Parts: sequence; C-alpha cells; structure tokens
Amino acid sequence: MVFDDDEIERSRIQEQANTNKAKREAAERKQTRNALSRSALRAKKAKDARAFAMQLRLANVRENSPEWKKAWDYFYDRF
Repeated sequence: MVFDDDEIERSRIQEQANTNKAKREAAERKQTRNALSRSALRAKKAKDARAFAMQLRLANVRENSPEWKKAWDYFYDRF
C-alpha cells in the first residue's frame, strides 16, 4: 500500500499535536505537584497540622493510605 504525501503529512501533524498535548498536560501536573509540595513544606515548617492535612487532601492523598501515613511520618520527622 502506498500513501500519498498529503496523508503522510496529516498523520505527522496529528502525531505532533497529540505529543504536544501530552507534554503540556504533564507540565501542568508537575507545576501543580510542585505548588502543593511547597505549600506542604511551608505548613511543616510552621508546624501547622491542619494546613498540612489540607495540602494532602488537595493532592488527592486518601486518608489512612500508605502515602498518607508516610506524609505524616515526614511531618512529625519519624523517618
């Protein structure tokens, strides 16, 4: 089967568009995660457990999950 140049170009453009969208979404997730990390660190330094818990909830960390317990160990310096 032989593809014409227009079909090849459309395919290439479509692949590039999907790649750019995935990169953009990954960058947005990284920025969100970094902002939540900075907020959680500020709450830890201020020893504000309520603010720390709120940051965990915003980061979609479920209560009593292993991640939740690790985060609280970090908050109370129990590593």
